[in-house]
Amino acid sequence: MKKLFAYFKHPTECIAKEDSASIKSLILFYLLMQGIFILAMLPFIQAGIAPENFLSKLKESKSLILLIAFLPPILEELTFRLPLTRKRTNFMISFVLLASYATSSVIFSMRFPLLWFTILIVAGLLLGYFLTKPLQKVRFDVIFYVFAFLFGFMHIFNYAGKITSFAIVLFVFIYFLNKMAMGMFLGYIRIRYSIFTSIAVHFLNNFLPLMAVYSAI
Repeated sequence: MKKLFAYFKHPTECIAKEDSASIKSLILFYLLMQGIFILAMLPFIQAGIAPENFLSKLKESKSLILLIAFLPPILEELTFRLPLTRKRTNFMISFVLLASYATSSVIFSMRFPLLWFTILIVAGLLLGYFLTKPLQKVRFDVIFYVFAFLFGFMHIFNYAGKITSFAIVLFVFIYFLNKMAMGMFLGYIRIRYSIFTSIAVHFLNNFLPLMAVYSAI
């Protein structure tokens, strides 16, 4: 795992084959990350402190569970990992999706939501188009960490409205750290292999807990 941690310390836009982490190292890192997360969350769960997240809303709909299993890995990878290869098209796609995440709940409560959604798409495309050159001049490690942070931060909203005590704040903070680490891990996968590989790994990460909910219905 030394090569993987060395990459996290100094992320680069390309990884030489001889400097890449082995499949064994990637699996060990993933298991270690998830193991630490489970151990850190267990006391909160046993004490009944941990709030239910969005998965609790899926318990009555198998079709919705299947949709959630397949759609978020694609959308989230296109948003947070695709622009790690700093091309104009990648930034345009990412900014459209970021704008959608940030404003969709507001837009669909407004009059003429389709009009506003069209404006949102155009604004995201323009923002991605004009910010490409400035972002290409930014150090890659900054881009890498910012997108990993945003990936973790977005998942805090799985607990929207549930953060009512310090214990829950601590629980959600640990959850955020886990998702940020997952974002860094998927970022490495995206750079070392491809966006399709990071989507596949993301899907596998989501699949087991969602299938557990699916089978419990």
